[in-house]
Amino acid sequence: MLKLNAFSDSDIMILAVVALIFGFVLGLLADVVMGDRGFGPLRNTLLILAGGGGGVALRAAYYPVPTSMLLVATLVAAIAAATVTLAIASLLKKLLMS
Repeated sequence: MLKLNAFSDSDIMILAVVALIFGFVLGLLADVVMGDRGFGPLRNTLLILAGGGGGVALRAAYYPVPTSMLLVATLVAAIAAATVTLAIASLLKKLLMS
């Protein structure tokens, strides 16, 4: 489904570690930028990773692209979905807390 069958187990492990590191850095950055509207570094990281994973899955299911453009389309989908997920969660927090 996600076209990961070409990767070895060590490649997938490296990708997972890199995704976790970038997710944590982005969670810290989101915590600094959002302040009290955010969820803290760890929860921001989890929201970013969940949104990015969901974006990748949705891109794979509904937007097939040629192999030459697969990386770019996947990165755009992951970044957009992670941003939208964090924004919607922050909006829901604001609406539910008021």
